Amino acid sequence: MLVTTFILGASILGNAEGDALLKKADAANNPFADQTFRIKMIVREADGREDERELRVWQKGGVKRRVTFLAPADVRGMSVVIEDSATMYVYLPAFKKVRRIAMHARNATFMGSDFTYDEMAAVRWASDWTAKRVDDDDGRIVLALTGRKRRNTHRRTMKVWLDPKTRLSSKIEYYDTEGRLKKTETRGGLTQIDGVTTQTQISMTDAASGHSTHLTVVDLKVNQGLGDNLFSRRSLERVEP
Repeated sequence: MLVTTFILGASILGNAEGDALLKKADAANNPFADQTFRIKMIVREADGREDERELRVWQKGGVKRRVTFLAPADVRGMSVVIEDSATMYVYLPAFKKVRRIAMHARNATFMGSDFTYDEMAAVRWASDWTAKRVDDDDGRIVLALTGRKRRNTHRRTMKVWLDPKTRLSSKIEYYDTEGRLKKTETRGGLTQIDGVTTQTQISMTDAASGHSTHLTVVDLKVNQGLGDNLFSRRSLERVEP
């Protein structure tokens, strides 16, 4: 059953065209069997002050992901593992503890950035959202996404701008349950890996405060045959950053 909601004063219900485009976007965002890369993260305050971090990411398919902090020293070794869409763990090296992240806690900010734990996971929307094509903007397809009831998403609506050729998202707007714009994400830095177009630049900006987080993907390697054991709770304490 779809959830009826409102965004920008218009009722949204998914339709066949929108859901089909969303699946194509999922495929475009996850074109490789697996990936490894580093992320240079800059967290920028509204007054211009910056905090830099570095992470390593392993990803398999469109669901499994591991994120490990490399710097700064006070968070080095902290790791998050996503086994599947419903199962996420965090390893805290200072306590040598692995904890499961409850579904409601996945809306919390990821280490002071403008991304939540959910948003740092791999991008795959079709299982948790239904879509309707609502507009075209400067040659891009605009989809309005509504959270499926079974997922109990903390955000009920999003808007996604898709390139009609690559099906990659260049812009995402995140709305709260009252339909107010909360954050805007932009994506770019197109590059070719094994003949496939992918993105290496992602920014997220808070609508109210102007606080922002900027991610740059470097050292991207694909299709290395990563095993499922890398994405398990048991392996969290054994991976060296």
